[in-house]
Amino acid sequence: NYRHHNASISKLIQIIEEYIIIKEHLRGQKIKPSINLLLKMRDVGVKVSGLIMLFRISAHSDAEVSAEPADYGRVNILSLIEAASERLAARFSPVTGVTKSWNKKDGDDWSYPVIIDNMMNLELLEDASKLFSRPELDTIARIHANTTMSNHFRSDYTCYHLLDYNPETGEVIKKQTVQGYADETCWSRGESWALYGFAMMYRETGDEAYLAQAEKVAAYLFTVLPEDGIPYWDFNAPGTPSALPADASGCPDNYAWTEGDPVKRDASAAAVMASAFVELSRLTKDAVKAEDYKAMAEKILRTLSSDEYLANPGENGCFLLKHSVGNFHAGKEVDVPLTYADYYYLEALVKYANLQQ
Repeated sequence: NYRHHNASISKLIQIIEEYIIIKEHLRGQKIKPSINLLLKMRDVGVKVSGLIMLFRISAHSDAEVSAEPADYGRVNILSLIEAASERLAARFSPVTGVTKSWNKKDGDDWSYPVIIDNMMNLELLEDASKLFSRPELDTIARIHANTTMSNHFRSDYTCYHLLDYNPETGEVIKKQTVQGYADETCWSRGESWALYGFAMMYRETGDEAYLAQAEKVAAYLFTVLPEDGIPYWDFNAPGTPSALPADASGCPDNYAWTEGDPVKRDASAAAVMASAFVELSRLTKDAVKAEDYKAMAEKILRTLSSDEYLANPGENGCFLLKHSVGNFHAGKEVDVPLTYADYYYLEALVKYANLQQ
């Protein structure tokens, strides 16, 4: 999948740190991923920013990654999980009540940026808390989730992409939707992170507040998802049924769209939503909602599996899904395949198949 990047190993490490979540089917199994890459990542350290590597593993498994002894020996993946969780925990501030997404760089406007994507990282803390009997990691995850519930959402349960905090007082300085159309619009992948993240937090903690939050996000999505279940890249971008004014605060100076053109869809957001809807169908206590969530997941998966979105073998840079949107605002990764779209598509399919059994 990375063939077209023509990248060095260091670039591959950067791509994986930012885009891939490795977290299913390590439950006591021995697998053969690129051990060389894992070793290099261990040597350089896991950078916890954006979408960090998450290793989903059962608390009751003694899982090891097995490699060819002649080449690499054996790597105990638990040490990687523990190291990553500690790096993530180190980015938490009791003042702000959240984990910091990235460090300030020259030209940045932010003091303590926190993106909705960080909800996905909490699974690492929950896993590590159970694996290593570290209750403080669970505490950090819960505080971050609670702070996100309080600050990141609008009254209709759409979420901002980024909040900037004052690191000295914990006050929210600004609220933005950096990768969406404008600050007050609903960026669909951000909403998918919220749906998935709070469903996951309920599964891991049993805290009813997280289930309620996920269900409220789901209720919003049911009102705005198109008939085929594949979200617009932003639910309020020009050309959508709920479009905000073209000059809304935070909108791009030059938006590459003409009246009458179709609005770009985001297969990556759809795949994340599908996986989250399957999860919610198992978690909800409402039988009617369970059927609705399952039906929506199936609708999305059927559309993603159609010729419109599913690539032919050997085409599309060897990716599975077409038509994802990375960062429309910046003109990057627009209408292209994305690794995490493929990952969550496969995860959703596996979850749905297991649900049917």
